Amino acid sequence: MDFIRNRFIVVNLLMVALMLNLVILPITMDFSFAQDAETENYESICQKAEQDAIEDEDNSASFAFGGFMCGVFGYIFAATSKPEPPVERLVGKDEDYAHAYATCYRQKAKSLRTKAACIGWAVGSTVSMVYFMATAESESN
Repeated sequence: MDFIRNRFIVVNLLMVALMLNLVILPITMDFSFAQDAETENYESICQKAEQDAIEDEDNSASFAFGGFMCGVFGYIFAATSKPEPPVERLVGKDEDYAHAYATCYRQKAKSLRTKAACIGWAVGSTVSMVYFMATAESESN
């Protein structure tokens, strides 16, 4: 039983290390597309898109639940999802505006989804680790 418990703890620690790497990697992404638009204009468009993404993704409990129940697979699902801004926000806008808005919106929405999935994954891993440690302790007595 000690072998199973130790193996479970090692697997969970590896999962946590993988989760941290997967969270840090998107932060270091290249934002070279920002050079195409004017900096001031781009920043205001991006702020608007990020605010809209926050409002649209305010119910990310489903991704947190997916992370809790599915672990790394919940995170992978959130990381590979492709959030799209509502079309009505881009109708009548020029191409540069639409590109900047859509890019910032996708990044912020995906960030919120992966963050919720990581939190769910961490909580799920912690709960299962505590459960297995408690059951192993009660079986040894």
